[in-house]
Amino acid sequence: MTMNVAINGFGRIGRNIFRANYERGLSKDIKIVAINDLGNADINAHLLKHDSVHGAFSKKVDVKDNHLVIDNNDEVLVLSEKDPSKLPWKKLNVDWLGTDINPFWSEFGHKNEVPISNQPIDLIENKFDVITAHQVIEHVEDPLKFMKAIKSLLKPRGVVHLELPNQFGLSARLRKISPKISKDYGFIQPPMHLRAYSKETIKYLFDSLGLQSQMAFTCGNTNKIWGQAREYSLPQKLYYTFSGKIGMGSLLIGIAQIKS
Repeated sequence: MTMNVAINGFGRIGRNIFRANYERGLSKDIKIVAINDLGNADINAHLLKHDSVHGAFSKKVDVKDNHLVIDNNDEVLVLSEKDPSKLPWKKLNVDWLGTDINPFWSEFGHKNEVPISNQPIDLIENKFDVITAHQVIEHVEDPLKFMKAIKSLLKPRGVVHLELPNQFGLSARLRKISPKISKDYGFIQPPMHLRAYSKETIKYLFDSLGLQSQMAFTCGNTNKIWGQAREYSLPQKLYYTFSGKIGMGSLLIGIAQIKS
């Protein structure tokens, strides 16, 4: 089953997601139907084709009637809407649901017509193609129970994408040296962070639930594809880039799929 996806914001991260979807051969299963960005179609086409870091995009990109046309086949609508509530996601069959236990975010979603719910995941009745849990599972007391609930909400061949702190990253190791540096043991920070994870424990978690592990790796916070979209100072950028390059980044990424 093909999943329709829209990208809100076509900066470096949005373009990297777009490129990765095509260059990894995922475009038949994950169809990007629209992007929303203040730049017009011509500007976005140029930036997509020419990237100062990743080089030229491997696919042919044309512009036609406010659409990006990829390889003379896929048409992607280009929007320039500042008000998120006016975006035609339903008309384009783009469906998603966000869940956050913080009532602030559910109220934010209600006011801005963004589907954010604060109901427990075991009460959600919908099934999903992709479920992401970024900086979530380390807060969960029973990760196996949580992941079983996640698995039950996935459609056939559905994908789960985890992002969490890397307990064996450089930052975590420095925190373990002395209480003078940090009172936390790496990224174990009760009562917030209750569990610590590595690539091996993520793979074990996936295997225990019968999920097919696709990726389990670490990266720095500033990684251009998998990193976090935050503003960092120059020293932070240098530190996170360095820790990522030596294989001791602070982020742990795990992606798995329902076995076919």
